Amino acid sequence: MAQIPLKTIDFAVFEEGKNDRLATANIDLPGFETLTTEVSGAGIMGLIEVPSPGHFASQTLTINWNSIVRQSFNMMKAGLIALEFRSAQQVFDNTNSAVLEQGIKITYRGLAKNNALGTLAKNEGTGGTTEIEMTYIKIWMDGNPVLEVDKPNYIFRINGEDQNSNLKKILGY
Repeated sequence: MAQIPLKTIDFAVFEEGKNDRLATANIDLPGFETLTTEVSGAGIMGLIEVPSPGHFASQTLTINWNSIVRQSFNMMKAGLIALEFRSAQQVFDNTNSAVLEQGIKITYRGLAKNNALGTLAKNEGTGGTTEIEMTYIKIWMDGNPVLEVDKPNYIFRINGEDQNSNLKKILGY
């Protein structure tokens, strides 16, 4: 392995297409749990959970706020929320024995799901959160697309390769 990922140096969050940063504490990114069906029967010893490729369970992104901010209320509006995340992460390059910076960009779109204001306490952050249900995500590493999932448009690409091309062909997409 030529590079060892070390840590996130810093990150910034923007409403897509705008230059104003959102004042966040941190972000809990969504997971990718594949939908499965439990199969049993003749010729199968026990149970097998069979995944459905490209079909994912509910995926929620959580924005954690340091305090109550106006930007969190904009995310309570009906309709699509479009965000862009830019992250600089540090990697160790084994080949050159050097510590390097790597750019990560995430475009995320989804629907408002929950907005918790948090807790008011003396000399403390509120710990409020905003949860957004994912409809679309695209991730670039050093300018190269590595993952794209667009649930309404039946897109699932890894490193530019359509993971559902045969399935879409069968379905007539």
